[in-house]
Amino acid sequence: MTDKYRIITSGRLARDFHERIKEYAEAENICIDYFESIDQETLNEYNALTAFTLPRNLDISHILWIHSFGAGADAFLERDDLNEDIIISRTVGNMGRKMAEYCLAHILAEKQNLYELYKQQKSGVWRKVVNEKDNKNRIAVLGTGNMGREVARLLSGFGFELLGVNTDGRETPCFVEVYPACDFLAEPPEIDILISTLPAAGKNENMLSGKFFSNFKNLHFINVGRGGLVEEKTILDSIEKGYISRATLDVFSSEPLPASSRLWMNDSVYITPHQAALTDTCDIEVSFKDVFESLQKNQRSEFFIDTAKGY
Repeated sequence: MTDKYRIITSGRLARDFHERIKEYAEAENICIDYFESIDQETLNEYNALTAFTLPRNLDISHILWIHSFGAGADAFLERDDLNEDIIISRTVGNMGRKMAEYCLAHILAEKQNLYELYKQQKSGVWRKVVNEKDNKNRIAVLGTGNMGREVARLLSGFGFELLGVNTDGRETPCFVEVYPACDFLAEPPEIDILISTLPAAGKNENMLSGKFFSNFKNLHFINVGRGGLVEEKTILDSIEKGYISRATLDVFSSEPLPASSRLWMNDSVYITPHQAALTDTCDIEVSFKDVFESLQKNQRSEFFIDTAKGY
């Protein structure tokens, strides 16, 4: 660990974060400066960075610590100018709870036929809608990290049965059973809802195939992780074949989702603009403090990212 981090912050939420962290920084003797925009000469004076992203034309090879304002750090991990000794950490805060609430809202909306009832309202129709899918109570969550655990914790309190999926099938709190990813993909158990909280990582790219979805009938698929997990065509084909009855999508391979995408007009697809767990300055502050204090003690924080794995 370096004796002293000189931290620069810029971009969305940076000004608010700087104001919020100022008192803590003074108490801990942290050098942290906010800039509305950054040039290379200014950046060279610092060895640490806190932000959502940084322009590609700026060289960050001298930076020793990056704290991402987001739950993921794709914008930094995809760069080819990272220092070989770089430490990258991420923001969590209350974002897991927000993501869990998003999933719960859409699950209950389906169970209560709220989408169909709202369409009736717009047409001035008074007709009861019988819920023929009220038995959808078995949920699998791809990813049992902080986000996945929060999703499971909240949903289990509403009577849902939560199954987890991670790399090696290790037991994780809040899940009644956990499957190794390779086993789950090859022969998935019977489930009604599939939620992905997986981060962007090479091995997750196009992880869910049409063959995988063919194991289901009328599945509600919710993606709040990263869009690269499944191809758009796979989702649409699976809907057409009855494998997926509803796709609730907050993330996409290309964002914003292009106007030409066929997902927009599909009645079984529900789209939100990557806002299932919006970052706020409180989330950043809590995670930043945890990471900084871990660095001071030469300890590993749970918010550190394994740069080789991407999460």
